[in-house]
Amino acid sequence: MARADRAALAALVALSGCGVGVAPQDATPDSAIDAGVVDSADVAPLCSAGQQRCGERCVDTQTDFDHCGRCWDSCEISQQCQSGRCGCPAGLTACGDRCADVRSDNGHCGACGVRCGEAERCISGACQCFQGYARCGVGGACVSIVNDPENCGACGARCAGVCLGARCASLDAVRAGGNATFVESGGGAIYAAGRSNNPSVSSTRWLAAAAPFGGAIVEGSLSVGAGHQCGIRWRDTVQCVGLDNYRQCGAAAFGLSIPMVRAVSAGGFHTCALDAAGVVRCWGANGSGQCGAPPTMVTAESVAITGASMVSAGAEHTCALVADRVSCWGLNRSGQLGDGTVANSHAPRVVAGLAASIVGISAGGTATCAWTTAGTVQCWGGNQFSELGDDGALPSGSLRTIAELSGVTQVSVGGSARSSHVCALAAGLVRCWGANESGQTGERATLVRTSRPTVVEGLPPDITQISAGLAHTCARSAAQGIWCWGANGSGQLADGTTVSRATPRRTLLRP
Repeated sequence: MARADRAALAALVALSGCGVGVAPQDATPDSAIDAGVVDSADVAPLCSAGQQRCGERCVDTQTDFDHCGRCWDSCEISQQCQSGRCGCPAGLTACGDRCADVRSDNGHCGACGVRCGEAERCISGACQCFQGYARCGVGGACVSIVNDPENCGACGARCAGVCLGARCASLDAVRAGGNATFVESGGGAIYAAGRSNNPSVSSTRWLAAAAPFGGAIVEGSLSVGAGHQCGIRWRDTVQCVGLDNYRQCGAAAFGLSIPMVRAVSAGGFHTCALDAAGVVRCWGANGSGQCGAPPTMVTAESVAITGASMVSAGAEHTCALVADRVSCWGLNRSGQLGDGTVANSHAPRVVAGLAASIVGISAGGTATCAWTTAGTVQCWGGNQFSELGDDGALPSGSLRTIAELSGVTQVSVGGSARSSHVCALAAGLVRCWGANESGQTGERATLVRTSRPTVVEGLPPDITQISAGLAHTCARSAAQGIWCWGANGSGQLADGTTVSRATPRRTLLRP
């Protein structure tokens, strides 16, 4: 109650004849009590010496919290009533409407109104950084020197990769898939951002995500699908985690045992693995025959092809490199199998017209691409969104050599069964084309497609690896870490927001 209100109430009490030292006109005389006319229980008792009546109570206004100095003048919560005046206890300082210990109060440190920062605490009247933090930030703000790649171990000590325990560690690879992004770091550590059905992946910033695999996986073996992730563990075991609605993670809780497994590829809702003998086995969703078995909703582990040296699982189709030829099977609605038809096939179909010396393949949504030792790129499949990089002139199902590209060392095809975007890496530069509804090709998202291979502006010139997801893309720089752009509704760009953008931005890996 404010002092003005209390004063008004006290005045009202006095006027009514109930004030201190004023005998009410209608006071009950002692004779009436003695005569039994009025019950003594109905009459307020007299106050002891040194007390004062405030309403129905007798109080010592020298010490009473609710009636300090006079009736109805109460002290603030953290105050005490001493000698009829409200004040702070010994050792505390009055700061506005409260008493604060300026030796330890983060809102009043050393003096009233001096507030400590987010990573600070008040110790002996001074704001000090948390353990593992130092004053490296703008305006002397405390920042972590344990996991900040800009200040790793000391202010200004910058890492190209990740900062772990105040020491720089390498960033080995970035994997974009579905609505999430994963990074493999030195020592087998894995970090993730975005949203996946992996229980540990739901964040707009990097979080450690290795635990669900039951331990470290073989370096470089991580593959990311639409909602599940797979890697190779020790003793020839393929371990998958995340979405398992089509048994794409395998029937065994502790992983699938595949003798001498060399590679694993997670597709939309199916998974394929390649062993040392060249046998490709697939499992999971098989409605279009993408596992190499007659179409069924779900299939267990099935041998799809033999003699392979590479495998790539797309949204609903799969391709493998066999003796310098590419064979594909599964969904073919957009001609992504490269056999000149649009008929699905669970039996592998050889892609006609490919150049010799193929060294890499990437199966995405509606399109598939391959590249050669000479750095030339050929793509086939859907072209509704210029996935073939030719302004959409060729009909879907065509095969096209991307003449605008040379010296290519990697191609990554993303997207879904409805559209794809493609990115190629050559001499440290990234060029993208195809679907662009979220800015995943690096052009403003108002352009729903990028018709020709276009350099992604804003990236450092030393990109060493790329990865295309559902509608976002990421790249790894040799000196400047991970950069991402495109869709960000689930936080897959790892920038702390859910705002999509076409301009690449470096994502600081802070585990």
